[in-house]
Amino acid sequence: MHVAGDVVMACQDDETHVGFHWSGALLQHIAATHEQLAKDVVPMLLQEMQYYGIAATERDMAAVLSTLTSGTLYDLYERFPRVVKAAPKAWAAAMQARVLPASSDESTLDDAMQVWRCFVWTEALQVDESVFAALYYVALRRTSTWHLADEVMAQYTTRHRTKTTTTTSSSCRLVEQALGHAADAVDLPTTKRLLRQWTAHNERLSRDAVACVFRTVGQVRSTRQPHVQDKSLSYFSLMVEFPGLFPLDPTTVSNALVLSAHADLYYDCQALLTMAMSNGVDLTPEARFACLELLTRTNDVETSGDRQRLLATVRQLWQNSSKERVDSIQGLR
Repeated sequence: MHVAGDVVMACQDDETHVGFHWSGALLQHIAATHEQLAKDVVPMLLQEMQYYGIAATERDMAAVLSTLTSGTLYDLYERFPRVVKAAPKAWAAAMQARVLPASSDESTLDDAMQVWRCFVWTEALQVDESVFAALYYVALRRTSTWHLADEVMAQYTTRHRTKTTTTTSSSCRLVEQALGHAADAVDLPTTKRLLRQWTAHNERLSRDAVACVFRTVGQVRSTRQPHVQDKSLSYFSLMVEFPGLFPLDPTTVSNALVLSAHADLYYDCQALLTMAMSNGVDLTPEARFACLELLTRTNDVETSGDRQRLLATVRQLWQNSSKERVDSIQGLR
């Protein structure tokens, strides 16, 4: 190993020596440049580090976990507990990479849960807390693993219970993060399960949670063929399915209106406008003009009853909030 032109010898029993972390540096190099050799050499280097009690760095563990993919994570921990204990971000990334794909099975989740328990029960291993939301989401994907979701939630709320933080608020924070994973996976069924979990706490969704739910709905709609489009799936329909969960504030209602207008959902736009007017919600200019743009764009091609009802509602809204004559606007004629 060369530093400033001088040869530095490995010195594994003195952590102040420049050659102390030689094994970790070599481990990273082998993993990056010798893919075939790495599967044999990396375990040997880990054994050496275990012998000298050298804890791997985040970079070391990232190299290890990207190389040793055939075995279980828990087996790796059992074999080299002194080495792998202090790389929380690498562990969390590896656990999420294994459990989040839709193709992952229950045994993969069980393996990750074993590693996670070493962290929450004994703290013999450090794992970044981002893994809580991933495990919670994955556990809710199958009915056979729902009990694991309860375990994750219990540990999360216990760790975050303080004088100023209630169990309810910490639970909602975990569900919010899990909704992000569901949106990334375009997973509507689990999104609905997560919304039911939130309903149990009698709190409205946070702004970030609403954004995740709307992102999921939009992605599901965009992946379906037009001729098999499920008209029952929309932003407004989900708000109706979970009454009281979505906050009726300008941001939420306006965003739902903009997204519905872009998706040509006349009925939903009309219903959202009526909801806004009934509840005194101040719509954003973007939401108002999204409805107007929809009517203008479909002025000569669409004459359905839903469009006519939307037209009547927008005309009423425009008359109440604008000095501009309704008949002078093309989309409102």
